[in-house]
Amino acid sequence: MSSTFFTDKVEICKRAVNGGEAVSKISREVGISENTLYEWVARYRENSKKPFVGIGHVKPEDEVYKKLQRENKELREENEISKNSFINLPDGSSISIVEVCKYYSDLFHHATLRTLAITGVPILKIEKSE
Repeated sequence: MSSTFFTDKVEICKRAVNGGEAVSKISREVGISENTLYEWVARYRENSKKPFVGIGHVKPEDEVYKKLQRENKELREENEISKNSFINLPDGSSISIVEVCKYYSDLFHHATLRTLAITGVPILKIEKSE
């Protein structure tokens, strides 16, 4: 119904705007109030390509904004979960997942640097100026 109804609304607006038919005549024929048809025509004149945004018909800039809002919400939820997530250690204490990640990130970084140093891979090249 929605795609047919959407097409019908556009055609009805075209009749009112381009065809020059009276709004009162079209509204009686279609079975809607004149005020509703005036609203449709105003939307059509504002944006004739996508006049009726709603379910399945979203303006591109609104679509991007909604996508960013969704991503932001998901990231905030993930962040809250990780802040409140703890690992129980054998000694009865606990540590947050965030702290574990920071620790292993630093550990991995230092281990990588040690490995590069042992294998002779230059980590930092310093040129002497003459």
